[in-house]
Amino acid sequence: MKKLLKMSATASCALLLAGQGFADHKECGTSGEYVGPNEPNNQEFTTEQDVATARVSEEPQFVERTECADQTGSSTREQTTDFVGSLNDRITQARGSFGSKRNRTASLGQPKGGAASADGIGDDGRWSPFVVLDSSDSDRRATTISRAYEQDADILVLGADYRWTDDIIAGATLSYLSSETDYDDQSGEVESESIILGFHASKYWGETYLDALLSYGQLDLDIERSSGFSEFDSSTDGAFHSAEVAFGHMFSHRSWTITPSVRLLNVRGEIDGYTEDVVSGSGAITYEDQKFDSLNARAAIQADYVLLADWGVLIPSLYFAFHHEFAEADAVVTNNGLRQFGDDPVSNYRAGRINLAAQFKRGFSGFITYERLIDHELLDRDTVVIGARVEL
Repeated sequence: MKKLLKMSATASCALLLAGQGFADHKECGTSGEYVGPNEPNNQEFTTEQDVATARVSEEPQFVERTECADQTGSSTREQTTDFVGSLNDRITQARGSFGSKRNRTASLGQPKGGAASADGIGDDGRWSPFVVLDSSDSDRRATTISRAYEQDADILVLGADYRWTDDIIAGATLSYLSSETDYDDQSGEVESESIILGFHASKYWGETYLDALLSYGQLDLDIERSSGFSEFDSSTDGAFHSAEVAFGHMFSHRSWTITPSVRLLNVRGEIDGYTEDVVSGSGAITYEDQKFDSLNARAAIQADYVLLADWGVLIPSLYFAFHHEFAEADAVVTNNGLRQFGDDPVSNYRAGRINLAAQFKRGFSGFITYERLIDHELLDRDTVVIGARVEL
């Protein structure tokens, strides 16, 4: 009998240690509650003569529990800000030589031999539809209050420009964004789909330009969360709107064009409140509406080099940008009044881009781009973009 009790005690201790190790591995924050003297969490285990016994404390005790701040809102903000912040760049990259002195200067205004190669490229129509495909992979590092995750996102942008005059272009885009976010330690995932409608315009004064973009998007989120031995499913919707203004000037010399620019982007959105459905275990949470916002300033410089060929124009370019984020972390509120604050967005980071654009005769053009975040404290992101346009 004593041998059986000893084996039971050993097994119980092993399970307790395994459970504690599992919790420690997932730890990124703590919360707690007071439990009564007869509850299991208020029992202390001691060993006497190799037999495990439970000694019940007579007074209520505060028991710590490990948990992470909910990251649905923060990851949605990061993804949304990244997309709408790059949308105007995608439009400009796809625009090619269409109807603007800015791009004609960079591609067609070169007198070095190859004038025949430019024939027919600058004869623009007023309408120009375009398509852009964007694919990115992100890795976010863990902190004391948030989990690490991997995020894959794919974006399809359909748009069109209309050239009102040689100096004014306006247009619209319809974008579809699909992403999957997997949290480390099998602690959950989020699948997101978004539809975004955007309206953009550009005005040119010689070598100086002003770009503006307004967008509105709807979000659809499917969320899975794992905590210890419990699993939960939930789904919710959301919406956001954004406004962006960019200002720049081109400096051209022979085959080179250097373009410094500044930009200000504001994004505001909200995720509807939702209640988790229990798949297994217990402890489902009801979340209130979650607001998110971003105010991002950017200073950038781009260098283009023009190569004329018999078939058209080839333009390799390098781009570097410095970003500053003004927004802070938004609160996540549950139905019991608990307020969680995640990490503040990283204030300063950089981004680099390598681009290769080609402009062909009869109004066809295309580009391919590789982008990477640089010196971001929490996030690594690599992005590949391809786009094409036809002038009508």
